Amino acid sequence: MIYPLETRFSKPANMNGVDEIIVLAGGVNRKQSIFQKDIQFNNQAERDVKILELGLAYPESKLMHVEGSSSLKFISDRERDFYFGVIF
Repeated sequence: MIYPLETRFSKPANMNGVDEIIVLAGGVNRKQSIFQKDIQFNNQAERDVKILELGLAYPESKLMHVEGSSSLKFISDRERDFYFGVIF
């Protein structure tokens, strides 16, 4: 579903003068996080690490963590809900 977005834009060679950074969510395993009552990551966890890394590298830039769910069962479980209480 998000594969076209992941492949549409390549990583820029030069990131000087970055105003905004958009990172696609998808690094949290929602089912396991609910079961374990703690944040659990999946094989896309590098996205969540990357937004932290980019935020530190470009502190003046606006960060946007874009998320959504393809699950009809867990539609109300947002990734950001798993972060609060764990990271913040």
